[in-house]
Amino acid sequence: MPLRSELFSDSRELQACLVSDASHVVPGARGDHVARIQSALVRLRVLEADDARAEAGHYGPRTTEAVLTYKRAFKIINRSYQNSADNVVGRMTIASLDDAIFVLDGGGTGRRLAPFPGPHPVSPANGSKRPAHPKRLVPPFTSASALVSAPASSSGRGPLVAAPVTAPGGDAFGPPISTLPQDIQDVIRRSNAAKKPGIRMLAPYIEDHEGPLPGPELTKRFAGGHSVRTVILTELHARMAPFDIWKNIKTIEEVFFGTGSKGIFCQPFDHNLFLDQMEALTKGPRIGPDPNVVPVSVPLSDSKFCRDAFNVHGPRDSFREIVKQGPGLHICIAQPAVRATLTCDLHIDEIQQGQVCSRGLCIPILNGQTIDHLRTVGPWLAKKAKDWLPKP
Repeated sequence: MPLRSELFSDSRELQACLVSDASHVVPGARGDHVARIQSALVRLRVLEADDARAEAGHYGPRTTEAVLTYKRAFKIINRSYQNSADNVVGRMTIASLDDAIFVLDGGGTGRRLAPFPGPHPVSPANGSKRPAHPKRLVPPFTSASALVSAPASSSGRGPLVAAPVTAPGGDAFGPPISTLPQDIQDVIRRSNAAKKPGIRMLAPYIEDHEGPLPGPELTKRFAGGHSVRTVILTELHARMAPFDIWKNIKTIEEVFFGTGSKGIFCQPFDHNLFLDQMEALTKGPRIGPDPNVVPVSVPLSDSKFCRDAFNVHGPRDSFREIVKQGPGLHICIAQPAVRATLTCDLHIDEIQQGQVCSRGLCIPILNGQTIDHLRTVGPWLAKKAKDWLPKP
C-alpha cells in the first residue's frame, strides 16, 4: 500500500523510500522530502519546531537525533540484520510516520477541525455562561507580588482578591508536616478544620468517623504508615508549581495512589475560576507558520495542556499536561451538575498519554509514550470497564 497521509502521499522521493532500499533517506540528505519528514517529527513532538526551522530541508544532526528517538520509541528495528535502531529513514520508518500522520489528520474520516463529541457534555467554554459566583479568595500563601501581577480571569471577573492571613486551626504542626511547603500546610490545616464525623476529609490520615485532630496527632499520622502519601503531596505540588495550579485547592478529601497514577480528590475554592485557568493553559502560539514544519491543514498549538474530548473520569472537564515522555499531570474538574457530590480529581499519570493540542483539544498520538500509558493504566481500565458495560 502506498503512503496515504496528505503530508507524504505526493512525494515521489518518500514513495520510493517505502519500496526501495536505495531510496532510504540518510543523514546529510537535502530536499523537500526531508522537510516533510521534519514536519512529521515536529507534529509527533520528537523534534523541536525551532530545530526543524534551523535545519529546514537538511537532514542535519538535530533531525538525525529526532529520527533515532522516534525509532527507539516505536522499536523500529529490522531484526534480519539489526539489534538496535539506527538513524536512517527506511521502509519501516516512513511507513510508521505515514500511519501516525494519517491518524493525526483524521484517518480517512476527514480532518479533525471541529470539536470532538465527548461522552458527556463539556462545561460552557464562555465564562459568562457559567453560574454567577463571587470573586475567589486566594489562600494566604499567595504572595503580594503575585496578586499585583495577577491577570483578570478569562471570564472577565477581574484580578483575584487576597484573603486574611489567618488560617483555620491554631495547633502547631511538627515534622513532617512542618517541613512541607507552606501552601501544602495551609491546605492540610483547612481540611482538618473542615473535618466532621461522617465527612470524608484528609483520608487516609483521618478516619471517616473522626472529627478534626489536634496538630500533634495529625503530625503523628503524617509521619506514620501513610508517609508514602505525604510524598505524593509533595510530588503533586512540585509538578503543579510551574503552572500555579495548587493555589486552587481549598480542601483535600483523599490522597491516593493506584494503578499508573497518584494524586488527590479535592474541592477547589472556585470551580469556574479553576476551569478558566486550565482553559487558558490550553492556549498557546500557533506552531509554524512555516508549512515545512507544520502543514496549515492542522492548526496545532504549542500549549502546556490540552482538553480531553474523551475521558474515563466521569462528568469532569479533563485536562492533560503535554509532555514528550514520562509522567504528566491530569487535571479533572467536576462539572456544574455534580459539584455537590463529586470531587475534583488531580493526579499524575505515571506515563502520560502522548498527544498534541489542536483548538484546545487533545489529539492522541499513536507512539511509544501512548502505548506505555495504556500499559500502566490498563489494569485499572479493565476493572472500570465492568462498571461501564451493561449488566446482564
